[in-house]
Amino acid sequence: MNPTPSPGRRATAAALLATLLALATGSAFAQAPFPSKTVTIIVPFAPAGGADTLARILAPRLGAIWGQNVIVENRAGASGHIGTDIVAGSAPDGTTLVMADGTRLAVDIALPGQFNRANAAMAAMAAPIMGNHAGCPTGEGTPLTTAVALERVAPVDEVAGRFAATVHRGHPVRLLLAKNPAGWTAIFDLLDETSPPETPLVLSINARIADGLDPSWLWDVPFERLVARTVVVTGDRRRDLDVRLRYAEVACTVVDDPVAAVERAVSLAAPADRASSSAVDFLGNYTAFAELRGRL
Repeated sequence: MNPTPSPGRRATAAALLATLLALATGSAFAQAPFPSKTVTIIVPFAPAGGADTLARILAPRLGAIWGQNVIVENRAGASGHIGTDIVAGSAPDGTTLVMADGTRLAVDIALPGQFNRANAAMAAMAAPIMGNHAGCPTGEGTPLTTAVALERVAPVDEVAGRFAATVHRGHPVRLLLAKNPAGWTAIFDLLDETSPPETPLVLSINARIADGLDPSWLWDVPFERLVARTVVVTGDRRRDLDVRLRYAEVACTVVDDPVAAVERAVSLAAPADRASSSAVDFLGNYTAFAELRGRL
């Protein structure tokens, strides 16, 4: 098998980015054999989410492989930082994975945002355990170490249904999935890190079956953080979003059609930005994201 990451292997890496798992075993990684005691999987988010569900699926399998009890512990808060702090033993800077034996590995990935770096770090921790198990070949002469896992995750620059980048009429457009209040908060953190305040935003909310029919969760999203930004709203529930933004004292422009909303956002950018092919960030929930991605 060619050790160079294949499209299938990259797809697997992209799927692993959704795990958000951290293995916390004290100094167990420095001991032989591993593990010598109960292993705790720290999930840095609340119960019943995707990361929690996957952790509880993995726990009994890992326990059978290791011959040790494996428990799952939810340590939610601060967009995953609390759980990461517990595992790392030091304040995370979002660019370094601190292994239990003291080894430091750079987390340098194409996907933006603290939560994506956390995903990559936790996936890289779990991948050697799962990939080196019987029946999961890792490539001829290429042991799947944490460092190798990070190298294979690094070039992933798009996660289907969650993050995409495209160009519309000469202007870069980033599509970001934000499906619930916690997700919107994480995306706002990403914007603060990667998007200048002058970058126009398009917010699109639908309330179809895949999204959930009740949009009242909008009132739990801290839209006040967008006060200084140029905002265009669209989607099936654009009027609900408009009302919510008014209470947050965020000025916005309402546009019926999502593609027209992107074009409107470009027109609202500063003239110098338009001349330099300014970027637009599109934030939408499930069907809003999928619909625009299919049209651009």
